[in-house]
Amino acid sequence: PETSDGSNIHADAARYVSAIYELNDVRIPADARTDIPTLYRHCREKDATFQSSEPKPGDLVFFHNLEDANGDGRNNDWYTFVGLVERVRNSGTVSFLGYRDGEVRSYTMNLQQPDTPRSGGQTVNSKLRPESSDDPPFTQHLAGQLFAGYCSLLGDRSELLVVDNWEPGMELEKPE
Repeated sequence: PETSDGSNIHADAARYVSAIYELNDVRIPADARTDIPTLYRHCREKDATFQSSEPKPGDLVFFHNLEDANGDGRNNDWYTFVGLVERVRNSGTVSFLGYRDGEVRSYTMNLQQPDTPRSGGQTVNSKLRPESSDDPPFTQHLAGQLFAGYCSLLGDRSELLVVDNWEPGMELEKPE
């Protein structure tokens, strides 16, 4: 799927997290920098994927079925979005950054309440997939529903450089 400027939605999301990792001296293989399923496979090969335990800032978070990427009218589109965990609140709500719709955006997800969009005036799970009349039956839209897994490639770091105004093609350099 392409954006209005002709760039690939999935490739740009993978490019964003790969650029942040490169900025933090974590090398991502070239083929995984533009392809989310390949990035996930790289994480799996490094034995760095997990689903149940609490993520740390800087971990990757993967999602399935953000759109019908293969155009077959079914919810079978694996690893269609990736983001970067920003923080985890005491409530279990995870804030993460992801590149989508031409900009880095902040999202939230709570796996303890995957079907809850809002509670107490706060977003619990961001709507990642827009609702469409073309949606197949049982299509899910919220981050907690579309969650596919986490990946921890950073090791034991206490600091992480993050850029929230990244754009495709931007060269990132460490501050002096």
